[in-house]
Amino acid sequence: MDYLKSFRQQAGLTQRQMAEALNLSYGYYRQMENDFRKPSFEILVRIKEKFREIDMNKLFEE
Repeated sequence: MDYLKSFRQQAGLTQRQMAEALNLSYGYYRQMENDFRKPSFEILVRIKEKFREIDMNKLFEE
């Protein structure tokens, strides 16, 4: 998910910090960011709740 990676980098977070913010394991988050795993609806909700400025439409385009 290029947009998620770009957003994380702009926020100045490491993958580990982003995973912790979303209450995910580091491995699970890394798999999502590298397109090995798609985020569930629940995780998308967590992303939006934690990072209100994220454009969810961009996540669905990928």
